[in-house]
Amino acid sequence: MYEIINLLLRPYFVLLAAIAIGVLVVLFRGTVRRRWKLLLVLAVASLIAMSTPAVTYFTLGTLEWRYPPVTERPADLDAIVILSAGIYPPDAVRPAAVLGERTINRCLRGAELFAQGEPCPIVVAGGRVDPERAGPTLAGAMVDLMHGQFGIAREHFLVEETSRTTHENAVNCSEMLRKRNLQRVALVTDATHMHRAVLCFRKQGLDVIPIACSHRATELTWELDDFLPNPGDAVRNQAVFHEYLGMLWYYFQGRI
Repeated sequence: MYEIINLLLRPYFVLLAAIAIGVLVVLFRGTVRRRWKLLLVLAVASLIAMSTPAVTYFTLGTLEWRYPPVTERPADLDAIVILSAGIYPPDAVRPAAVLGERTINRCLRGAELFAQGEPCPIVVAGGRVDPERAGPTLAGAMVDLMHGQFGIAREHFLVEETSRTTHENAVNCSEMLRKRNLQRVALVTDATHMHRAVLCFRKQGLDVIPIACSHRATELTWELDDFLPNPGDAVRNQAVFHEYLGMLWYYFQGRI
C-alpha cells in the first residue's frame, strides 16, 4: 500500500498531471474558469520551484542540518550499523551485481569509523531489492566490498540480509544486537535519510549515535545557476518528499 501511495503522490507526477489537465481544459473548453487558470499557473510555478537548486538547498536542509558531519569516532561504541541503499543486479551488461553509489558511500564512512578506534562489530543491513531476481543481497555485497576493498576481516561483520525497508532494518538489527548485549551503536546512512532511520532505531530501544554521510545541502553560492531549474533538483526534492511521507506513514503505523 505504501509503495502505491508513494508512487501516486510523487510531486513530479502530481504536478505534471495537474499541468496536463489544465492544458486540456484550456484547449478543449470554450470558456475557461479562473480556477482552472489558477490551477495551471500554480502547477507550473510549483514545478519550477521544485526544480530550482536554491529551493532544494532549503528543503534538503530541513532533513540534513540537524545531523552535521561527525569527524571523530564517538567513545564507547558497542557496534557500527550501516544501512544499505541500492544495488544494480546482474544483467546482460553487468555479469555481477554492483552496489549503488549511495551504498558505497555509506560503506566507506563506516569503514573510516571502524578504523578510528578499537575493532567492534559492524552490522550491515539489507536484503534483495527484488526477491524474485537472482544476485546477492545488499548486505552480502557490502561485506564483500568492505572486506575486499577496505581490508576489514569478515569476522567483524554481523549480516542482516532479509530487510527491505528502514523499519525492517531497525527491527532486525536491534534483535541481532540485543542477543549480543550490544546497545550503543553508531548509525551510518545518508544525511537525508538519517532522521527517519534514527526514529526507527530509537523506537527499538537502542542508544543511537547518528553518523550521517553524503550531505547535499552544504552551500548556497547565490549565483545564477542556483536559480535556474534543472531536472536533477526535481529528483532531489522527490527524495525529500519520500522521507517526509515515509515518516508520516511510519508515525501512523506506530513505527516511530
